[in-house]
Amino acid sequence: IYLLKFIFPYRMSPLYPYPSVLPPEIYTGPFIFLAIAAFIYIAYKKDWRPYLFGILFFLFNVMFLLQVVGAGQGYLADRFTYIPYVGLMFIIAYAAQRISENKPALGKPVFYSLGGVMILFMLLTFRQNQIWKDSDALWSHVLKYHTNTSLPFRNRANFRRDRGRIDEALADYNSAITLKPDAALYNSRAKLYFNQQKLQPALDDYNRAIAIDSTEGEYFINRGAVWALGGKMDLALADFNKGLAMDPDNANGYKNRSLVFEATQQWDKALNDITIYLGMHPEDADLWYESGRVRIIQRDFNNAITDLDRAIRLNSKNGLYHYEKMKAHISLNQKTQAMQLYEVVQQLGIKIEPEVQARLSQM
Repeated sequence: IYLLKFIFPYRMSPLYPYPSVLPPEIYTGPFIFLAIAAFIYIAYKKDWRPYLFGILFFLFNVMFLLQVVGAGQGYLADRFTYIPYVGLMFIIAYAAQRISENKPALGKPVFYSLGGVMILFMLLTFRQNQIWKDSDALWSHVLKYHTNTSLPFRNRANFRRDRGRIDEALADYNSAITLKPDAALYNSRAKLYFNQQKLQPALDDYNRAIAIDSTEGEYFINRGAVWALGGKMDLALADFNKGLAMDPDNANGYKNRSLVFEATQQWDKALNDITIYLGMHPEDADLWYESGRVRIIQRDFNNAITDLDRAIRLNSKNGLYHYEKMKAHISLNQKTQAMQLYEVVQQLGIKIEPEVQARLSQM
């Protein structure tokens, strides 16, 4: 197939999955192999060193990349031929030069023909590059030729889900699951349902994922988020604990568990999880805000102000950050700072609670 694609680059695809039915060209393999062997023998006997070099260069460089033993999801890859094809191009260039030397009348037609082929391949290359625009274009192109493998549907579904194209993403997930269901697929489709707040379908898919693979901590953490959104904090906490025991580097696990601890007023545990999460993602302004809010509840006002300053530096347009910082200054009886923040909070359109307004007036 690599030899055929060198002559005519047909059905170019970023992925060539193993076919369920062998394509016709596969059956020509033994005959092509014998033809190559015969060519090598003749070239050796006749001392056609340039041709022998070219074909051996191709074979030597491609032989280690042939999927004789299956590896990954594809049995071909165009990138495997970039270097091996140099050998075949050497043969063509040498043959063209010999023709022009021995039969000058054919020299120009041969070189014009080769130039035309190069221009054609340039145009085909330019057109092929368009499929790399984004994941939707890429995997849609693969699906033009290969609809019997789940990977293109899975990857296109993830892209469409993240772009808010929910119905299209769901159709792709369903197609992928029909072809080859696995835990990761159910987990991905569950995220789509969760984002739509369709809790029962999300829960069903997370249960399926865990039934297939109960060693993946992310699945328990994601299911815990469903329990939490449904108000079942005990079940949520159990899943978060189990998931984090399996995957202690899962930042979302600490983030989500901290919210459960806040909801159940376990402030020390909430702050501990927030601190771990921020050690992994210090750029998350919302969690610096949550840290500051919890510290205010714990009456640790100075450290709360420090955390809220971090949140404000990351996102100064969020009025809630300024509002919470103002409350901390009020609690410390720092009127000047509180009044400065009061003006900012009003400009950002945050409604001030009556009790906070009363405390500010009494300062």
